[in-house]
Amino acid sequence: MFSIQNDLKNAKATGYLTCDFKIKSDGKNIKSEGKSQVINGTFNYPSMNIRLTDIKSLLDFSGDKLSIKETSAILNNAKFMIIGEILTNSKLKGLK
Repeated sequence: MFSIQNDLKNAKATGYLTCDFKIKSDGKNIKSEGKSQVINGTFNYPSMNIRLTDIKSLLDFSGDKLSIKETSAILNNAKFMIIGEILTNSKLKGLK
């Protein structure tokens, strides 16, 4: 069990972030447009021994869905990737 309170003050993030999107949802349907991108990011959270490096992410909100594209990072020296979609009817599709 974790007992962490207000510990994010010790976390540190770097990189380049662009965001230009709109989202509206009633909990079942998504209305969205735009995109968000992270380039050359890092995230260090020493209290939990978490270090993310080489963070790259492209989130596309067009077409009333969230498309997770080109998203990857290195977590404690192991690379992982996330791709997939969250559709307007809130069903998850293709997450790997």
